[in-house]
Amino acid sequence: MNRRKTETDSEGIIVKGYPLFGILGVIEFVFGWWITLSCLADGTEANPTGGIALCLFVLFVGSGLGFIGYSRRFIRLTDTDIQIRDFLSRTRSYRIDEIQEVCCGRLQICTAKGRDGVLFRLYDYSPVNPGHIFLLQELERRGIRVDVGARMFSTAHFSALHPDPDRRHFSVLLSSFPGRLGDRLTIDGRRLTLHRPFRRDAALRAGELGEGRLRQHRNGKLCLRLYRRDGSRFLELSRPHSPGSDLSIIALLIHLADCSVPLDGLEQLSEDMQAGLRSRYADPRSAAVLFGQEYARHLPLLEQYEAELKEAGLKLLYGPLDRNREGWPEQICLPPADWPDAYECGIFFCLLKDGRMVYSKREEAPLSVFLPVVLRAPLWVSNAFPEFRSGSQDQPALVFFQPFADSDLGNWLKLFRGLAAKGNILVHADEPPVDVQNGGTADPERGGNGF
Repeated sequence: MNRRKTETDSEGIIVKGYPLFGILGVIEFVFGWWITLSCLADGTEANPTGGIALCLFVLFVGSGLGFIGYSRRFIRLTDTDIQIRDFLSRTRSYRIDEIQEVCCGRLQICTAKGRDGVLFRLYDYSPVNPGHIFLLQELERRGIRVDVGARMFSTAHFSALHPDPDRRHFSVLLSSFPGRLGDRLTIDGRRLTLHRPFRRDAALRAGELGEGRLRQHRNGKLCLRLYRRDGSRFLELSRPHSPGSDLSIIALLIHLADCSVPLDGLEQLSEDMQAGLRSRYADPRSAAVLFGQEYARHLPLLEQYEAELKEAGLKLLYGPLDRNREGWPEQICLPPADWPDAYECGIFFCLLKDGRMVYSKREEAPLSVFLPVVLRAPLWVSNAFPEFRSGSQDQPALVFFQPFADSDLGNWLKLFRGLAAKGNILVHADEPPVDVQNGGTADPERGGNGF
């Protein structure tokens, strides 16, 4: 389905195919007929070209028809039905209430299942294709269980986990082989099922696991072994991992920890993975406490660079930031209240000289950074699960706590220090000085804002 062509017509919401394939198909179809007829016209008894013409006809005209059919595909969602047209222009209709589950199967195949088995398949499913993302979001919003592994619907949110361990449904590939070519672990609440090619599935409860042993190699490859209580090995995960690559691995580690499975070797994980393990959904009050702890974790690094920049005649202004608090000095370039639309709290820092904002000399952009830490749940999550919607005072809507590594903060601070050392900064003398002090420690009772 097209990454951009998502629109609403008179019957419902429609996700169309790629129009470029239709254009290429028409060109190949016309070119195939022309070159085939040319070969037949030039053929003689001494130089027969009928076989060549037939091969060219199948090659160009056949592939052109395939491209045209591929571009004519669409998926239309109405209030009660879903209509699908395949590359053979066959249109089939299914009722929404017939679909019970959508799961990821073999290579790039997304399967919709009902009571009697498979209803339809998407053979070119991609977890980063906005057209497919939109379809899965709509199905989940209408109450259908969607289990497609590490669902990276949003790069800023940890989509694979639900705050209740009994309601988590996701899959983890245990090797570099995709789909059913390699081992795959399916998590359905506290039940873990190991799928292995050409072997019988093995299932157990999380409480039956004795321990897990972790090891991360220098090349980023992560190894995880889970053992039963009797000492026998249940599974082995061996996959390369990089920040933002596959959130299902972090989801599995968090799920095992929440199910009280001892994990040995967590201290060997990279700083980015450890930051990911601290991420979770929580109520606003708990998120404020976690935010205060996260700010205290990064405070020594901020104080270190504050002392270094002070020797250069610069001041590093920093502190926790709450989007709901007003009254900030106008000279500080804070992120707009609607950017990003979902953030609640974060850490802000900027560079000052003689009390005035410092700008980069080349772009004349203010040297200020905001790193969001507490965010609202994505809209599709709020629509699918009531606990993420606007709740009451007794049961407030859950928010997402997303910490970051010291290396992310250090990269920005190193950039500031490098620009200052090379003299690539400027200060507008006509600006009034900023009268504000650093934040110190975060105070959850004041909304996590310590400026």
